[in-house]
Amino acid sequence: MAPKSETNPGNHQKIVLVHLGPTPATHLWVNLESLLNRFTNMQIVLISDRKHAEFPDNPRFEFFEYLRSEDSVTAFSNLRHDFEFRSGFWQFTLERFMAIEQFHSLYPELRIFHIESDILLLPGFPFEQFAKLEKLAWQRVDDIRDVASIFFTPGHQETKWFLSELLRLLKNQNALTDMTALNQIRSGNPNIVQVLPSYSTALSPYLYWNEKEDYFLASSLSDNQNDFNGIFDPAAYGMWLSGSDPRNYHGLQILFDTDEIVQGGTYIDPSKYQYILSISNELFCMNKQQLVRIWSLHVHSKDLRLLGDGWNQRLREVVELSSKNRVYSEFHLDVLVKLAISNIKSRTFISWILHIRKLKPILRVILRVRSRIRAWA
Repeated sequence: MAPKSETNPGNHQKIVLVHLGPTPATHLWVNLESLLNRFTNMQIVLISDRKHAEFPDNPRFEFFEYLRSEDSVTAFSNLRHDFEFRSGFWQFTLERFMAIEQFHSLYPELRIFHIESDILLLPGFPFEQFAKLEKLAWQRVDDIRDVASIFFTPGHQETKWFLSELLRLLKNQNALTDMTALNQIRSGNPNIVQVLPSYSTALSPYLYWNEKEDYFLASSLSDNQNDFNGIFDPAAYGMWLSGSDPRNYHGLQILFDTDEIVQGGTYIDPSKYQYILSISNELFCMNKQQLVRIWSLHVHSKDLRLLGDGWNQRLREVVELSSKNRVYSEFHLDVLVKLAISNIKSRTFISWILHIRKLKPILRVILRVRSRIRAWA
């Protein structure tokens, strides 16, 4: 096992990001540069299956090229996902753990702190506490899904075990996702996997779940909260504050959409709390004068203003907007144009546009005119 905490937590643990496949990821490069600028004691590794022109010029940045084997191809042959969705999204969210294991095998004593590329780490992030962990650790979302927005592994032995469990599940479940796999592995091995706290009973002694006040759930999601002196966002806090990915809404970035969060099936309803950003850019969640520190945000919207070096200005803006108790929307024309081009290329443009509610009346008129022209011809 790697040694426990030292004065510099970066001496024996690294931040690791993974990007597989050909889909461009501007938010990854923006976040990577910001992480390098803000966490100057940490080395950052990018694992990818190809080299990129956007690599940062920084001595603390390391690139590892993942080599896909025939075994990995075979492992995913049983899956029945739509592999054309975002150029293989469903496979790559699972395959990233193979890539992490391949890298980890070269540095077996290294503690790996993996974050997804749209995770904003906030000032004072408690890396020193992760340097003390001796278990795998990630977060829960609901009864059937966990999430690797943050995925910690203390050594290669643990990573290898995790991958063996994942491969076992892949053989038998053709609808497996990374989130359902994480949930099954954790729930089946509670002594091996630690849940990172995503809630604090200081906010309320219960969470409202399955139409009842659930005290046990609130307590279990608050486990180890005192060790970290704060909580980590699995998805709900960041999705509420910054919106969902505008690619899912034809270019619309919708902030403070409580209905989407609740319907998405997450334990936590972030609209029930107030948010405060201190002068020193520390983010707090508050209920009845009780403050709880938030160490990370899952920026599902991929908002570059939150992931880049000016993150604090944008965060202050959305925190202030959140107090107005209304849904707020921003439209990104560039996202809509890219979606249109992608669907034209894949010959799915008509079916795609039919799902844009505001364009349906216009499309109906166009189709009527086209049918009349054909009739006259």
